[in-house]
Amino acid sequence: MATARTKEADPATQLRGLEAALRQGDLPRVALLRGEEQYFVERGLALLMAAAEQDGEELCRHDARDPEFRLSSLLDDLGGSSLFSAARCVVVRGADDIVKKVAEAGAGAKSSATIQSPFTTTALAFLASSSAGHLFVTARKLRADHAFSKAIKKASGLQFSARKLYDSPPPWDPDPRKSELAQWVRARAGELEVRLAADDAAFLAAATGNDLPAIDMALEKVRLAGSQGLAAVVGWQSGGSPWKVADDLLGGDLGRGVGGVESLFRGGFRSDRDGKTLMDRGGLVAMLLVALRGKARKALVASRAMARGKSLDEAADEAGVSRQKMARTALQSDLRLRTWNLWQAALADISELEFQSRSKGVVDAADFARLALRWQTDPTAAVTPRGRR
Repeated sequence: MATARTKEADPATQLRGLEAALRQGDLPRVALLRGEEQYFVERGLALLMAAAEQDGEELCRHDARDPEFRLSSLLDDLGGSSLFSAARCVVVRGADDIVKKVAEAGAGAKSSATIQSPFTTTALAFLASSSAGHLFVTARKLRADHAFSKAIKKASGLQFSARKLYDSPPPWDPDPRKSELAQWVRARAGELEVRLAADDAAFLAAATGNDLPAIDMALEKVRLAGSQGLAAVVGWQSGGSPWKVADDLLGGDLGRGVGGVESLFRGGFRSDRDGKTLMDRGGLVAMLLVALRGKARKALVASRAMARGKSLDEAADEAGVSRQKMARTALQSDLRLRTWNLWQAALADISELEFQSRSKGVVDAADFARLALRWQTDPTAAVTPRGRR
């Protein structure tokens, strides 16, 4: 009977496990870090290299992808001894090509006979020996049945796998805030001591397109910006900002709201960071819904707090609104638009549209235009239990 495969931990969990092991002084003699998500590969490799260097080993770095890479130098480092330290730590990046089998010497041109590559042969010899030192290797892909992978397993080495984080939520709970990427963004914000709401984490995840280094950079900017918040550091082209469209829609300005929706869905939006323009309808819908929910939720929490007799500042603190004067003034304007029950109705409208996007998958600019009509603050518009019509 076949043995059930153990489910592989996600890259973030593997990284935390590696950090914990290294804190206990458990540095593997050999490590293979592979996968498409180079962010986790490089973070894991940096931890291993720092631990080896702390032990006094000489770091010998090689990158097989570099045009100036010399295989002979790598083999010398791996097979020789250190002149300046007690041992060598050989680091090999991008080893995909140098682990491939090569044609057997002396075989005819039509022969398909192959042997292990010089690097694999030398690496296996190193692992079979009692030589001091460490070998850390990265690769995009390397099969588990490759001779090098088998040797690492036999030597109880580390095999670290870093796939891309899932940027779509699970089908049984299709909330963009529940995607693996959005949850990682929020956890990473905590590591960097940045306060980030679930809505903001989902927004940042969608805005960066699963670019983890860019997310790190944005979070660092938020940390340094302090009270300015996420919207101040993740810039969008004027007229195509989901934040601005959300402000206009919930602000009850029918003309600006409809115009902003039309501009967003026709022209997309362009990030000031990398100049990329998102035109995908699904992405636009998800990001605009996140922006709307975040704004409406804060207004609802604050308006309820003020209904209980709290001051504006106390209500803003409870809602998680920045202490920056501009943010407090904007909240005060929002609270003048609706009572708490009408903010609750607006949030219900947003939840209904989120459900529609998840269950039917058909939400477009017309749906947001209808919200603009429903939320307009024209005094002549009738107020119903579902908000203004």
